[in-house]
Amino acid sequence: MSDSSKGQQDPSPSSMSHQSMSPSAHHSPVFWAWGSWVVAHRTLALSISLLSALFSVFLITPEPFMPKPLSELRMSLTGRQGLIIDTSVEAFSNPDDPSQLALERYRDQFGRDDHFMVLVEGDVFSLPFLKRLKGLHERLEALNIEVESLGERKADRLRKRAPQGSEEPDASPSVQPDSSESSDESFDDSFGDSFGEEEGGDAWGDEAGSTVIEEVTSLINVRRTKGTADGIKVGEWCDPMPTADNIETFKREVLADKTLVGQVIGKNGTHTVLLLRAQFMSESDSFKVNEAIAEIAREFNAPEQGFKTSMAGLPEMNATLKTSLLSTMRLLLMLSVVLMLGVLVFQFRHILGVLPPMIVVGISALNTFALMSFTGMPVTMLSNILPAFIFCVGIGDSVHLLSVYRDHFKVHHDSPRAVVETIATTGTPVLFTSLTTIVGLLSFKFASIPAIQQMGVAGATGVAAACLHSLLFLPVLLSFNKRAYLGVEPLPLAPEGSEGAEGADETGAEIAQTEREMLEHEPDWIDRFINLCADARAGLNARLEPIEESAQERKRRLATLAVGAVITLVAIYGASMIKVWHNPLVWLPKSKPVKQVFDTMDREIGGTANVQILIEGRERGVKDIELLKGLEQLERHIKAYRHPTEGEIIGNVMSVNDIVKETRRALKGGDDADYKLPDNNTELAQLLFLFENTGPDQLRRLASNDLKRSQMTVRLKWLEATSYIELTDHISEGIERFIPEQASLEPTGSVYTLVSTVGRLLLDLVRSFGAALIVISLMMTLMLRSAKLGLISMIPNLMPILWLMGMMGFVGIPIDMNNILIASIAIGLAVDDTIHLFHHFRVYYEHEGDPHRAISLALQHSGRAMLSTSVILSIGFFAYMASEMSNIQIFGMLIGLSAALAMLIDLIFAPAFVRTFYPRKLKSNSAH
Repeated sequence: MSDSSKGQQDPSPSSMSHQSMSPSAHHSPVFWAWGSWVVAHRTLALSISLLSALFSVFLITPEPFMPKPLSELRMSLTGRQGLIIDTSVEAFSNPDDPSQLALERYRDQFGRDDHFMVLVEGDVFSLPFLKRLKGLHERLEALNIEVESLGERKADRLRKRAPQGSEEPDASPSVQPDSSESSDESFDDSFGDSFGEEEGGDAWGDEAGSTVIEEVTSLINVRRTKGTADGIKVGEWCDPMPTADNIETFKREVLADKTLVGQVIGKNGTHTVLLLRAQFMSESDSFKVNEAIAEIAREFNAPEQGFKTSMAGLPEMNATLKTSLLSTMRLLLMLSVVLMLGVLVFQFRHILGVLPPMIVVGISALNTFALMSFTGMPVTMLSNILPAFIFCVGIGDSVHLLSVYRDHFKVHHDSPRAVVETIATTGTPVLFTSLTTIVGLLSFKFASIPAIQQMGVAGATGVAAACLHSLLFLPVLLSFNKRAYLGVEPLPLAPEGSEGAEGADETGAEIAQTEREMLEHEPDWIDRFINLCADARAGLNARLEPIEESAQERKRRLATLAVGAVITLVAIYGASMIKVWHNPLVWLPKSKPVKQVFDTMDREIGGTANVQILIEGRERGVKDIELLKGLEQLERHIKAYRHPTEGEIIGNVMSVNDIVKETRRALKGGDDADYKLPDNNTELAQLLFLFENTGPDQLRRLASNDLKRSQMTVRLKWLEATSYIELTDHISEGIERFIPEQASLEPTGSVYTLVSTVGRLLLDLVRSFGAALIVISLMMTLMLRSAKLGLISMIPNLMPILWLMGMMGFVGIPIDMNNILIASIAIGLAVDDTIHLFHHFRVYYEHEGDPHRAISLALQHSGRAMLSTSVILSIGFFAYMASEMSNIQIFGMLIGLSAALAMLIDLIFAPAFVRTFYPRKLKSNSAH
């Protein structure tokens, strides 16, 4: 050991010698060599971390802030312009799911399946209201803003994300991108390719000059079929506009039309809605268009004049979710960081204990998003949590290293030596804690949802980066320290010539004795808390002499195990009551207008959710009367559905049958008794031919050019995802029962996307958690070099997961898309403390031979760091409970609780387990 002058004035690597410093049995030779290399090559080690940070900034800097030469260089390297952000609901869908494939085929043929919606409340059947509604309708038709991704489909976005030079991924085997470069042969009769791209095509909205909106449907222009002397006329309900003389007749006829009520008009006549179908575009551009529509709606908003406008529809919900999530996550990240800084300041009381850990996790977060940018992995609504997750989890490695470094430094007064011994002592558990967390995250690869898989890969990258920089960047900074003891009082230096003085050749036993000195200190409240939890004896004598367990202590130990078993059994029962339940709308606070508008839409105009049924007629297509009669029976079957708790949820059903019936009624003189399907194929073909000649655009919205394919749209109330499962079964039953064999029907739409996604959540949870559990168990066995100890160590790792799931079941917190990751994340966090405790228990047990003394020493060595990291994790995630969004509140609470439970279980139950299963076997060569 160096003297006072040497230890405080020359902390360089040269002050250490391999002769005077050799690893003891408590040190890892591999990490001893690593620590020695880092201290000896501080400039290189520091450069590696800083260069990785700079390169990460280069990859993720937004395009507007990047100088053009650097932007071009990045484009040549990655083929992309920075980080991709995709907050769409589709980011959570499985592209290989049958309903998703059907949805893409529907879009090929009929365009977008969602609508921008403007809800208007007031006296709908008054002339001033209709005049103002017409003005709003015309303004929306003329909407013309610049959209860079106009016409972009899902396949196009996947191609952009693919690494440069790789094969272009396809959204699905049967889906072809809809772009202006597509040949006519690719989409022979597809309506989806005639959005103004083809010469002579009838593009919706072109007459108004819009480049974004294809069609605006409202009470002003909704289809109306009338009979004429020459046949029929397909016109608009408000062409001409009603007058004071016929307004009452107009009102009566509109409310009597079943195709209008639940489509553009409410059943009470006090609400109407404008439906805007836009061209395909990216999600970010969709938000841009949504805001432009909202701005126009605000201009016409005049509640005092009985004309109240509100935004509705899936694009509005997605935009509100994105805005709320991004704003609250930025705020909560700052709050979380501030709280973690407070804990670090309280514990270490020096800038070296505060600033370096924050730099480490900051660089790690940059590395994570840089990888996402380089590989084209998008930032989704789920991966938004990554910065906060990496900050909270990654800082744990730094805290463990700082805590052990502080204890070594107070003994040696020599930073380089303290750094090497810290890494040698703590490197193995730090590495394995990171690896187990990485395994927990990579287990998401077993999920069927791409967004979850990508979240796992990105999160694992961040944890790996945090581990690397904790063992590279942090030691370099600490090695420059000369006098900061980070909140502890230094022990006096050994006098000249005494054992351990400079020049002495320390043996493993002498280093072990130094470690005992390092652990010696007056118990403070942290020690007393740890000893209280673990029922351990504090003090140097307890660590130096064999510990005999008294009868009272044995009784307390068995009682502790019994209590743990009872709580676990109760938790298992609670976990059996957990339900799958997913509704993004409930994440928003009640104050958000979109929640109120969705309720109004459900109550007055049939809802905002939809089911699209893609119909393939094969030989005769929709000119087959048997098929149309089957569709009519299917429609009645769907309308007859009643939800077990919500009752009637079907708002409106639209299909080509409406056109056929309208045409027949118009030809027969307008009598409602003639509003029915014809009796034979000949009359059906004549009716379709007549309508097609008069209103081809109207027909193309429901059928393909050759009438081989058609679609049925079902409007229904917005419910949570699992509430639609019975409806989808009901629809499938109707298709099987009523549709002739020569036809093929494929249900799809937002409802089926939600059902298919949520239906996989439990299976994804079981797969990911099962994979994580198996691999982590093997890793624990490998690290602890004992199958017995590895299996015992998994008990305190599983207990917090079971307790957490049990609490969720009893409290009524369901599994949804937001917390599906909880179990895999929680086991990755829980195992961190267990690894540190059991690693040091194994080392001391092999050396001491006494389980009671070994667990006491292990707690003294790692207990304080375990408590500190758990407090930091819990406080960091509990900060999320300040969010206004319920999903973030629940996520933060569950992760915070899992960290706290893991720490308490490791302190209370883990010591009882090892004392029970490991006998005392004192060795003759034990160092006392």
